[in-house]
Amino acid sequence: MGTRFVLTLVVIIFNCVSASYLFGGTPEERWFRFRYDNDFFTATDQYFTQGIRLELRTPWISSSPLRHVLPRFSGAARQQDNLFAQQECFTPTSIRRDTILRTDRPFAAALYIGQRSKSTNTDRKEQLTSALSIGIIGPCALCAGEQRGIHKALNNIEPLGWQFQIQNDVIVNYALQFDQRLIASRFAEISGGAGATVGSFRTHADVNLRGEIGLFNSHFDEPVDILKKLRISTFLQGNARFVGYDATFQGGLFNTYDPHVIAPTNMERIVLFAEGGVTLRYRGIGLSYTKSFITRQFTTGRDHAWGSCCLLYTSDAADERSSVDLGGRRIIKKKNT
Repeated sequence: MGTRFVLTLVVIIFNCVSASYLFGGTPEERWFRFRYDNDFFTATDQYFTQGIRLELRTPWISSSPLRHVLPRFSGAARQQDNLFAQQECFTPTSIRRDTILRTDRPFAAALYIGQRSKSTNTDRKEQLTSALSIGIIGPCALCAGEQRGIHKALNNIEPLGWQFQIQNDVIVNYALQFDQRLIASRFAEISGGAGATVGSFRTHADVNLRGEIGLFNSHFDEPVDILKKLRISTFLQGNARFVGYDATFQGGLFNTYDPHVIAPTNMERIVLFAEGGVTLRYRGIGLSYTKSFITRQFTTGRDHAWGSCCLLYTSDAADERSSVDLGGRRIIKKKNT
């Protein structure tokens, strides 16, 4: 089942990329991003230990039937839609013991795909972002084999304990977020927002505050054609998250036969998350590095940090925020013609 799911995912991504060139749309409307997360960048090997995210934007996505469940502003708001595929891998603080660590987090793996919609009112400097995700949590997400393969290739220790991971279950998640520009100048911007995620994978609510400085295109303005110019910016964002449910700790909603889970009474209900990074863009190529930090998520847990590298390809002049979001967000803006 796991191999078939991954092969299906690869076929979907291939067809998406092919269709972006075969069916309508100018080159300026095509956009692709690859992001790799790993706590190797912070010299640890625990908790959120690896993540891979692929995102694609092309004009035909806006005609997807899912657009009917992804709300948008009315009137002359600018609309962008993209597809994404993401894998997330989690381990306890030790992968050297072939037993269940009862006071630690469980091993967990998730693989899901989805569509995200972003609607921008440039007059009122507002954005409405929504996303629908479907996938699987459990051994079928293939994190165990990946980590073993990476460790073997690096001549590192063999990870032990993956047989005790959260078992296979279904992911269906819906996210909605509203952002508003608060302060802006020529080379700086501060925005804030709030959002909620509901589903069988994660249920939580967030509030955030974000600042960015440098040479960049604001996401709240009409895109400016500076495609041939060098752009560089740095950002810092903070989130307060109010947690209702997290399947990577508590197990899926439908499968109750997990070897080890965190009890609801041991979950931290308020979690703080911060990230900062730098983005470099020239012509249609963008590179970024982000450092992320999250406070402990269960009573016997620890704070955790990881790093992320991102490669972006686009013919559009608009910038793409490079931040990491475990629920998924951010999409590039369309250039005026």
